[in-house]
Amino acid sequence: MGTVLETNHFSSSTFSINELPNYQVIIDGTQSQDAYIVLYNSSDELVYSSSVQHFQSAFGVIAFSNLDSAKLRFLVPVIDSQVVPNELITGELKPTIHKYLLDDGVSPVLQTALTHLDAQLVYRENLTTLANLISMFPNADRIPFPKVYLEDLQRKSKNIYNKLVGVHVGKQVTTFGVMQGGSLLYVNDFQCSNINDFNFYLLKILELHAPNNQEVVFYLSGEISEEDPIHERIQKYASQLYFAEKLSCVSLVANSKA
Repeated sequence: MGTVLETNHFSSSTFSINELPNYQVIIDGTQSQDAYIVLYNSSDELVYSSSVQHFQSAFGVIAFSNLDSAKLRFLVPVIDSQVVPNELITGELKPTIHKYLLDDGVSPVLQTALTHLDAQLVYRENLTTLANLISMFPNADRIPFPKVYLEDLQRKSKNIYNKLVGVHVGKQVTTFGVMQGGSLLYVNDFQCSNINDFNFYLLKILELHAPNNQEVVFYLSGEISEEDPIHERIQKYASQLYFAEKLSCVSLVANSKA
């Protein structure tokens, strides 16, 4: 989810740079290197995707001046985030909860509702790969990655009897989320510098949420492939295992109303 492996991708013969103001545009800042730009036409058909660097090389920086900020959304990684039940984040507790986030001295604490989870996502944005583009379009919507990720896991878990363990390999951290029957049981980010780090956290989470070899379903996304050592480790513990489709996270943003 959120991973684009192609250098550039045209999925429609109707793509035209002259139609740029008419396209819905998602700029994904969750990649490990450059941000990605993804274009959808009025029929919600994916017509183009590439790295921002490739887009600039192909069409020039001037092409960005043709974007309609009302049709542009940024998918933003976060520095830190917490999921807080709605009942705990009202009134006097709100400032206290906000203080638990890592403070980088620059990014303000933001908050957004998590649909169908009866909770709020409290977070700080990591705009490292998006700063220049956001300065060009300060009024464009910015959607934090954990929001679309957790909402997607929630929808998938409603149709799965066993516990669903989501593993998203991001640019700096690996996110683990555990859902069952549409309810969030656990979510956390870990810095995994090698496969042994990953295996340590994986086993701790399974020990807590799948004791006695309880069957679990894994949903893998981010910068991971079938050849990845992480995939090989997870296979040992998964009753079922699924990979997110490329651009699935971006398509969720495209279809989101907020």
